Amino acid sequence: MIATSKYTPSADVNEQIVSSLNKKYQEHLKSETDLKKLVADFDYWKKAKERKTISLKEDKRRKEIEEQKKRNSQDLAEELADVEKPETKTEVKTDSVSIAQAKQKAAKERREKDAYLKETERLLTDYIFLAPSNGIKITQNKK
Repeated sequence: MIATSKYTPSADVNEQIVSSLNKKYQEHLKSETDLKKLVADFDYWKKAKERKTISLKEDKRRKEIEEQKKRNSQDLAEELADVEKPETKTEVKTDSVSIAQAKQKAAKERREKDAYLKETERLLTDYIFLAPSNGIKITQNKK
């Protein structure tokens, strides 16, 4: 069970800030190839989910299946290209500093590969610079 949190809604988010963030997002969308791919994938899967019928024409259906196989193989090839080859190490450090550094490095690598998370970080940074400095306060509800 996740404990509830008390919070005070912020009046800092207004139409002007949302509009500015939307413009920033559109700029990111023009320049970031991984973000473009993410949006294209979302659009593709959304359309696929909304589709309630398939063609009964054999030629058309075969074409659809081939397109799906091609898309799946491209996605798989990209995922395999992202997998790093294991490094050969002669010595493994197990002290707490080395472990913490390894965890930080792994987290950074995951963030760098996650287009959704990267864009979230960019927009949050943009929001911090756009919003008034009084901030949003969140406190833990103790029972």
